[in-house]
Amino acid sequence: MTKLEAVTGAHVDVDAQSPPALRDVEAAVREGRQLLITYYSASSDSVTDRRIDPVVIRELGGRCYVQAWCHLARDWRTFRVDRIEHVQDVGVRDHDGSPPPLDDGFGFADADRVEVALAPAVCWLIDAAGVDLVGDLEDGRTVVRLAVTSTAFLARLLLQAGPDAEVLAPEGLRTTGADAARRVLARYRR
Repeated sequence: MTKLEAVTGAHVDVDAQSPPALRDVEAAVREGRQLLITYYSASSDSVTDRRIDPVVIRELGGRCYVQAWCHLARDWRTFRVDRIEHVQDVGVRDHDGSPPPLDDGFGFADADRVEVALAPAVCWLIDAAGVDLVGDLEDGRTVVRLAVTSTAFLARLLLQAGPDAEVLAPEGLRTTGADAARRVLARYRR
C-alpha cells in the first residue's frame, strides 16, 4: 500500500476479503472436526470432493492454506483455502482411523527435506504432497520445504519448474536442477 500511495499520491485503503470457507475451516481445526470439501486443484485443473481432517492453517503471501489428512489420497495434503468451493461439516474426527502423525509438517519421516524458492509461476507446487510452507522472500518468491525421497524425483520436479525454482538447501543439492538440464541437453545433442 505504501508503494501505491507513493505512486498515486493518495491514501489507499484495501478491504481484503477472507476466503468464504475460512471460517468453517478454522472452526474445524479448533474443534477437531472432519470436513467434506469440494476443492479446485490448479495443478490438475480439476474439481474433486474430499473428506479431510484439517489440523493447521497457515497464511503465506496473503493466502491461507490448510494442512489436512486427505482421506481420498490417504496422505497429508496442503489445500489453498480460497480454492475450497464448498464445505460441509461431517462431524468429529474418527480417532480409530487416525492418520500417521504430522511429521515436520507432513508425514514423510524417511524423506530428506529440501528447501526450494518458488517464483509465483510455479507456486502450484505448494499443492503437492510433502510440501511444508516456510516463508516469503523479499523478491516475491515463496520458500517451501519439500519431502524428497530421491534425487531423481527432485530433478524431475526442478526440470518441470525450470528457472522458477531454486534449491536453497541442503548445499549438496543446489545444482540438482542444472545438472539434470545438462543431462537432458546432452541426450538431445546425441
